[in-house]
Amino acid sequence: MPRPSTVGLADERRLESLRRTQLLDQPAQETFDRLTRVAARALGVPVSLLSLLEADRQFVLSQHGLTGPAAVGRELDLAWSLCPHVVASRAPFTVVDARTDPRVSDNPAVEASLLVAYAGVPLRGPDGEVVGTMCAVSPQPRAWEDEDVRLLEDLAAAAEEQMRTRWSALDRRDAVLTMGHRLRSGFTALSLETENLLAVVQDPELRAHATALTGVVGQQAAAVEDALREAEAVDQGSRSDVDVAAVLSEVVRRSARRPAHADRPVLVGGATEDLVVRTAVGDLCDVLDGMVGALLRSGRGPVVLSAHADGDAVRFRVQDEGDGLPPEAARAVTARDDVTAGADRRGSVSLAERAVRLLGGRVVLSLDGPSSIDLLLPRH
Repeated sequence: MPRPSTVGLADERRLESLRRTQLLDQPAQETFDRLTRVAARALGVPVSLLSLLEADRQFVLSQHGLTGPAAVGRELDLAWSLCPHVVASRAPFTVVDARTDPRVSDNPAVEASLLVAYAGVPLRGPDGEVVGTMCAVSPQPRAWEDEDVRLLEDLAAAAEEQMRTRWSALDRRDAVLTMGHRLRSGFTALSLETENLLAVVQDPELRAHATALTGVVGQQAAAVEDALREAEAVDQGSRSDVDVAAVLSEVVRRSARRPAHADRPVLVGGATEDLVVRTAVGDLCDVLDGMVGALLRSGRGPVVLSAHADGDAVRFRVQDEGDGLPPEAARAVTARDDVTAGADRRGSVSLAERAVRLLGGRVVLSLDGPSSIDLLLPRH
């Protein structure tokens, strides 16, 4: 039986809600850092955290007072955390003295004297699922007052409001992008039809009408392109300089969660030293993870991740031992219902579209030779 503190962490509905926040592995944001500073100062504690909990790790979205590897890596081992108790109970969880509390006294962090008193409250996603915690930690015993817990709940509510605002903006952007891309596809088809018409029609009046229609289609297509560029710029604020080697390591780590493909290792084949790209790290990891999943489902042999400089771009490659990209993998990359978007998310997109929309890059499929999918991403 799992330890009580791990109950509920692997619930798929909760994890889907967590993924839909699109905040995992995002750079630190002042909006959230302000809340953890307020928590530490108002409660008089050295450490406060705003965390998102996956099934196997705790990502520190914001923190005040952490030092060492945890502060740099922004990740905590769940075995050393009390936050899973909050997720399991879906309610505030407080500890006056962890050393004498049978619920947590065997926790390695308690045994190592890294924490004594703890107070944590749920952080809920926009759909009500508990996706993380807002907590305060003290190295001394502390009898938490009701007012202390209410303060943490108020700060968690402020964080939730920021998440809802961001989620709504992303949903609106996805809806606009989906409509825009459909319009663009329609304009392309219409333009081809008018060109075909011009090639076969000899009547001067009909040719004049077809020529005028071509001009109108071109103008409308240009307007749609301008609107798409503006919509695609919504997510620019979450972009930062991303270490490519770290991204590849993260995608490999994610692949370890695919028990159905445990017999096919996912490896890093190479990354140029000090290679950096400016992008949204969460979206980049999602797209690469989807590319890995496409080959795991339909390819064969180990899947190898690599990246290298390619002019003004970075070429990410996912490759296995297959003889050319199988149709199943191609559909996974181009179909609109792939794993990169939740089934109930409006405007779900394909890997290829997601690469273009959110990252400003493009996906290249290998139709012969070793099975491979490339993502070409501008460095800036």
